[in-house]
Amino acid sequence: MTHDVPLRDGSSWRRIGAYLRQSVRVRQILNSRVTRSSTINIAGSIVPIVVAIPCLAALPRYLPTELFSLLLLAWALVGYAGILDLGLSRAVTLLVSRQQGANTAALQEILSTALFVSIASGLVGGAALLFGIDWLVSDILKTSPNVTRDAVTGFTLIACSIPLLLPHLVVQGFWDGRERFLESNIQRVAGGALPIVGATAMVVMVQSSFTAAAAGLLAGRALALALGLYQNAIWREIRLGSIRRQQLRMLMGFGSWVTVSGAISPLMGYLDRYVLAYARGSTIVAFYAAPSELVMKLLVLPVAVTRGLYPRLVASHAIGEEGSDTRHAYLLIAATCVPVAAGLALLAPFILHFWLGPVYAANSTGVVRVLAFGFLFSAFAQVPFTQLYAKGRPELIAMIHTGELLIFIPTAYLASLHFGPIGCAAAWTLRNLIDLLILLVSGKRAAWR
Repeated sequence: MTHDVPLRDGSSWRRIGAYLRQSVRVRQILNSRVTRSSTINIAGSIVPIVVAIPCLAALPRYLPTELFSLLLLAWALVGYAGILDLGLSRAVTLLVSRQQGANTAALQEILSTALFVSIASGLVGGAALLFGIDWLVSDILKTSPNVTRDAVTGFTLIACSIPLLLPHLVVQGFWDGRERFLESNIQRVAGGALPIVGATAMVVMVQSSFTAAAAGLLAGRALALALGLYQNAIWREIRLGSIRRQQLRMLMGFGSWVTVSGAISPLMGYLDRYVLAYARGSTIVAFYAAPSELVMKLLVLPVAVTRGLYPRLVASHAIGEEGSDTRHAYLLIAATCVPVAAGLALLAPFILHFWLGPVYAANSTGVVRVLAFGFLFSAFAQVPFTQLYAKGRPELIAMIHTGELLIFIPTAYLASLHFGPIGCAAAWTLRNLIDLLILLVSGKRAAWR
């Protein structure tokens, strides 16, 4: 027979109390709105990655290395073209989150005004790319003579896709502001998956050329925008009569600084590929751009967490709960991104061999391992980055990123020139570490506006 032993000593009771308090904290984290929204966002972010990995594995088997490099550079160019939304997607999220419970007319004004500006900006950006295609292909990318015509035609189609991208970003920002993350993630899945599926399908089934891949990307982008406007009949909320100067001033007032930061931040995420191409030629870029594209795709994980944090910080500031939401965001990023970074560093040769083949495993393993550290720095930097936006301080982010860019460009060039792809990866990782440290200090000290 056994008997229960009463807990007489204080240490046992303290251990039980600590366990119960910890259990309560865990339940609070799991039940928080940031956690719930982040779970939806992460699920929505994983789907495009799952789709992109086999597509990126198939494309180099059908495209020569130089054409595959051009496709990756074009993909980076389209991603960078997101700056042409002039900060509207973030501004829309901010304004909509501040007007929860407002009448339909106010939301129509925000959405209609933002879409009008995004379409105009996209047309200007697409026209600028069309005007500079010959210079880009011959002087910057230094393509081989036998692929120049294919490159020019392909980048022409890429330019046509830019006006389709920007309105889609505004629609996503609108649903984020409403904290309707299921709707916004449906749009992100469509925008992230359909273009690369279209590019792969055209290359595999129609023609092994850069032009075919660009045509598939354009078709996927058009289909994604059509689905975005059709979902929940959001097209019915768009009215020319709802465009207001007051909304335009508010959107552009916040968005102007976001534009500066938005121009520089992705520039430092994608410019390294062009710097490497300029320093060492476009042929070698694929050995850096392919693993870099994988890491950039994985950054959707911390961005998914902070996407849910952004409107919550705006809404919770009035009741003093932003500190709890921020702590939950750091814990969620640690739980999701630290295992990912460790897996990349340890399994790099196996991942590359299975994904892209033995040539990439031989040339890109070190690149992946260096980028894994940069990924982790960038992941944690998303929290103070989001804090500054929620506090209405985009000008601080713009000034920080401007200073970093002045250092990053010569560093990336010298590292690429002397060490090739792995030097370029080291420059990107160092920049992310500096960015994290500066943002941590700024996020704590900056006042709300």
